[in-house]
Parts: sequence; structure tokens; C-alpha cells
Amino acid sequence: MLLYRNISTTRSEEEIMKTWKTLDPPLVSVVCITYNHEPYIRDAIEGFLRQETDFPFEIIIHDDASTDKTADIVREYEARYPRLIKGIYQKENQHSKGKKASAIALLEARGKYIAYCEGDDFWIDPLKLQKQANFLEEHPDYGLVFTDTNRYYENTGHTIESYDKTLKRKIPTGDVLDMLLNGRNPYVTCSSFFRSCYIDEYVHIIQKLKARMGDKILWLIIAGKSKVGYIEDCTSVYRVRNKSASKFDTLEEHMQFIRSSYKVSFFFSKYYRKSLNKKAWKRAFIKSNIAFIIHKGNYLALLRYLNHPLLLSDQVSKAVIKSVLKTKRSN
Repeated sequence: MLLYRNISTTRSEEEIMKTWKTLDPPLVSVVCITYNHEPYIRDAIEGFLRQETDFPFEIIIHDDASTDKTADIVREYEARYPRLIKGIYQKENQHSKGKKASAIALLEARGKYIAYCEGDDFWIDPLKLQKQANFLEEHPDYGLVFTDTNRYYENTGHTIESYDKTLKRKIPTGDVLDMLLNGRNPYVTCSSFFRSCYIDEYVHIIQKLKARMGDKILWLIIAGKSKVGYIEDCTSVYRVRNKSASKFDTLEEHMQFIRSSYKVSFFFSKYYRKSLNKKAWKRAFIKSNIAFIIHKGNYLALLRYLNHPLLLSDQVSKAVIKSVLKTKRSN
């Protein structure tokens, strides 16, 4: 797969802005959070700069005191595109202080809409912003819209193109609050596009919660007040890395992340006065553990789940476990 960092951006600021009907204020704020993303950040920025729109947009990049050359690369682009790119450079890592970089960056956004992309993912459709802005402009009862994405697996170099379409995943739309509350989140953050009117509430709530994730909190805030949409076009690449904010070395670390997700759902069940399906959550927790164990190759740990009460009626999960164990033993 060709990555954007192998291509030089040819468009100047003037060329990007010449199709805009007005120059200010921006209709869309592109918000990028980055930390030690030196090998990846050029891909992300190049994807932003390739956007073709008839409206103005700004690019806000928050570097959380990277220890590599990420900040230098952001400064390089900011110098070349001073009217488009605004860099926020932390001298001390805010995440280590319990502060969310996403909240810091989002509060700087001036746009009516926000397009969010972390620094190790990137966009491949130059019309991504235009398509999603058109969708929300035409659907005032929707507050958030996603798209299909490619998944690039860093350890193997393999890409699953149009992941949702290829795997025939049916992505829920409309009222999705109950689904999100009960442990399912099929949405990919780098494809997200939402109304900025939810930012203040997000910042207020995230300061209360000591959660491992920020995107789910934002989706739950929006889903509680509006519909969620989906565009089948593939616009982005989600980079599946061995080490990232949601990828862990041990099963215990993985379980802590899932427990944190449950705590978020529990908070919002009280917030919206809706009950949680605890059995569905337990099943999702176990299935997530099984997937992690298989991914890490710790096959003997699967034996503890083979006859688990919550999986006795789930023949697919049992079949997967038995197949993996049989293959391992034969080898």
C-alpha cells in the first residue's frame, strides 16, 4: 500500500484555499492528536492537505511533548501552511498528568464541525470533509457521521480495504445509544465527523471520568442527543499497531481497558437514566478476551473459556476456540 509520506505535497496554501467561497471562519476544524508519531505524522498531515472543499477549514495539531521528532515535523508543516495549520506544543506530557489531549485541542477548534484523526492514522479520500459536511448540513437531526475505512496491519504490512464492506459488517445508524451503552462500538475514530456544539459537554464530563478512552465518551454524548450516520465510501486508513493507546502486551492490561469502557457505560446509563444489559456486557468482555488471547498466541488460556456458561449457547465462539486449540495441538 502506498503511504502518503512517500509523496510530496504539491498544493500551496493558495491552491487549497482558492475553491473556498469564504476564507473565515472555518466551517470545519480538523483536530489531530499526536505523540511520538514520527514515522506516521506526515501521512496524517498530507491527508488533511489533500482535502478539496468549497468551504474553509483549519487544521489543529496537538503534540503532547513527543520525545521523538514529531513536533519538528508539525512545525515544518505549520511554517509552510501558516494560515491552515495551528500547532499546539506541550513542554510536559499532559496525558501523564491525567489530562486529555483531545479536550485541550478541541477547545481550540473554531469550526461548526469537527473532523478528528489521530496522528498515526490518515485519510485517503480528498473529498472526505466535503462529503461529511454535506451529510450533516442536509441532516440536521444527525450529530455525527462515520465512513468505511481501510485497516492497515503494521506488523504484517497487510491491508483489508473497505473493512466494513469486505467483512460485510452492518454498521448501525440512527438511534445507537443503547448499542453503545451495552458494549458495542463498530465506529472508527479516524473517520469521525461531528458537530462542535458537543465539545463543552465533552470537556466537562471527561474531567470527571478517569477513563482510558475519550472517543467512546464523545460518541455517547452525541448519541444521547442526536442520530448517528454512516457513509459507505472508504475515506480513511486505520493503522493497527502493536503498541498504541488501545493495544496492550498483557491480558491484564487489555481487561483493564475493557473494564474502563464498562465504567464509562455505567456512568452514562445513570446520565441518561437507562439500564445496562449486564449479561451482554459480560459476553462482550469474554469474547474480547478470547480475541486478545488468540491474537497473542496464548492458546492454553483458551481452555478456561471453552465451557464458560455465557458461551454455552454461542456455538460460533466455541467452534473458534476448538478450532484454534486443535490447530495448535496438531502443530
